[in-house]
Amino acid sequence: MKVIKSCVLCLVLVFCISCGKEQNEEKSSDIAHEDVSDANNAGDKTAVPQEKEIKTSDEDSYIFLSWGGKGKKFEVTADNSLVQNIEDLTWLAMRGRLSSELVYEGITVDEVSSISESALFHANDEEIVNTEESWVRIPREGDTEAATISSEYRDICAYIEGEDAYIAIQRLTETECWNVWKIPGYGDWMNKSIMIFISCYTGLL
Repeated sequence: MKVIKSCVLCLVLVFCISCGKEQNEEKSSDIAHEDVSDANNAGDKTAVPQEKEIKTSDEDSYIFLSWGGKGKKFEVTADNSLVQNIEDLTWLAMRGRLSSELVYEGITVDEVSSISESALFHANDEEIVNTEESWVRIPREGDTEAATISSEYRDICAYIEGEDAYIAIQRLTETECWNVWKIPGYGDWMNKSIMIFISCYTGLL
């Protein structure tokens, strides 16, 4: 009897061990399958990069430009490089950067020929010839309720005298008055910026 009982116990023990191994193998297989699936999913996610949203501006504007003895109106987009460069230069000049200096404050249109020419062009809104100066006028709408300095003035008139560039801004409420900053040594930079603009828009240079 003892021998029979011992044999039965051995058989039961072998059976239990066998079942345990099969369960462990099934669990390992399931885990391995899940890992492979996760890896595949991760691979799918990295294989297809998400496209970034590119924001573009649909707002078109215009500038008045005088160069080479002729003034002309150009339609431009809001992110035009010449406009952006002049607006950046204005921002810097108003803060005393680039060795800029406030040379005129509260002057009228007639006191600077470039501003006077640009005002005449702006009023008539048509091509003019025999201009004496090189300048760019950017029409703007200011906002008295805005908290930024760039909204506290209206038009910008950037012009060249000799080796220097000048930035003139039209006052927001006293529109007949202008403040002017001189930026030493930037006349050539301004001239080249205008030439690049004209070449891109007309193909003449």
